[in-house]
Amino acid sequence: MKRLPFVVILSVVFLAACAEKISPATPTASSQPARVSVPGGSYTNVSATQLKAMLDKKDFTFVNVHIPYEGEIAKTDAFVPYNEIEKNLDKLPADKNTKIILYCRSGRMSAIAAETLVRLGYTNVWDMEGGMIAWETLGLPLRPNRNDHGPNGLYVIATNGSRFSISHGVCWVWRDGHEPECCN
Repeated sequence: MKRLPFVVILSVVFLAACAEKISPATPTASSQPARVSVPGGSYTNVSATQLKAMLDKKDFTFVNVHIPYEGEIAKTDAFVPYNEIEKNLDKLPADKNTKIILYCRSGRMSAIAAETLVRLGYTNVWDMEGGMIAWETLGLPLRPNRNDHGPNGLYVIATNGSRFSISHGVCWVWRDGHEPECCN
């Protein structure tokens, strides 16, 4: 009988400790971007949720580094293959303090590109964690490249001259040379 209170207290402590380990610390949308140290400096990881908010007040160069091409996020400024960063510095800001946000399909290629830019002396490099996959997980669309003609190089021209294509399950229309619009 004397052992019963001890066993109860021990059980409560054990269950509380297990419960804390079971529930993972999941970053929230309000979490601050995380710094990643690499040789030569560091870059900042940003979530798809954070990037979405940043795009509303865009003050950065936005670069898709994924190869082969698999779509893009609206407001993308440049396409530079992750493994050819050094050959394409002319597509990036000359001022190495300018904010540059990189993305790819999953986050792997953009992390490599971020590390390369830091090594080259860029000081305000950001990488979207999870890439286009994380973006789509939020229910946000990708769009085809404005020079692309759909996923298989095909598009349809309507009688009014508008072009239509399907990319990643989303219908896009180009009207009068303007940016593509979602037509789902």
